[in-house]
Parts: sequence; C-alpha cells; structure tokens
Amino acid sequence: MTSMIVQGVYHPLSRGLLRRRSAIEEAIYAMVAGTIMTLPIAPVDWTQLILASGSAWLGAVYRGLLPSALGFVLSGYAVARMPVVASTSLLYRVPAVGGLISFCGSARFPLPSELLGASRSSSESQRSARATESRPGSLRNASPRPPQT
Repeated sequence: MTSMIVQGVYHPLSRGLLRRRSAIEEAIYAMVAGTIMTLPIAPVDWTQLILASGSAWLGAVYRGLLPSALGFVLSGYAVARMPVVASTSLLYRVPAVGGLISFCGSARFPLPSELLGASRSSSESQRSARATESRPGSLRNASPRPPQT
C-alpha cells in the first residue's frame, strides 16, 4: 500500500524536477533519496550485510543499476515528454515486457496464468491511453502552440 502511494506521488512531483534536470539526473536524485531512507534500518541486519557473499553484493549492485536505474531513467524520460497519466499507464506493460525478456533469455515458455496477467495489464494500459486521448486538452486533441517570439 505504501509503495502505491509513493509511486502515485513520485511521478507528478518528478515532472517539476524534469523541467530543470535531465532524466538521468532525476533518476540519480530519486535513487540516492531512496538509499538514504533505508540507512536507518541498516544496523538491524548489519551482520548479514557484513557476511554477505561477493555474489550477493554483485547481484544487489546489478539489480540496483540495470533494471532499477534504467527503469527510473526511462520513466523520467517518458514523464518529461508525455502527460503523467499516459506515461504512468505504460507501467502496466512491465509484466508483458518482463515475460518476453524471460522467454527470450531462458527459452522458458510462460505459464497460462502469466500470459493472462500480461494480457490483462496490456489491456489496462491501452484502456488508460484511450481514456487519456479522449480527454479535452490531451496531446492528441491539443492544437499546436503558436511560435514564441
């Protein structure tokens, strides 16, 4: 529940930052802020952190840099160039893309329940995009801005 609230607040608030900063800078700020917020709980598992294997640390660094950082940068790029509703509706496509990547990487065919979930999330994304386009003032219905002098 808390993560949904944070996600719901993050995207609209990040749009203001994206007017002055690049998507990469915004992603760095968000990830550093998230890391700082986890520091108070680090002493709880200090011994596990110290005793973690090299492969565990390597896996944590990989997961932090590739999927997380790349996701934040791409999300920031989309939020800066699209309406927030349209760009966040693209998050519904994550399960479908993840399943496709999994299939290509491991040649493991998805289970029927996974296919159903991916198709449902894709249909939610399309429905959200159609609702956004039909609103007055959306990018599709907006007239081009006059040139500024």
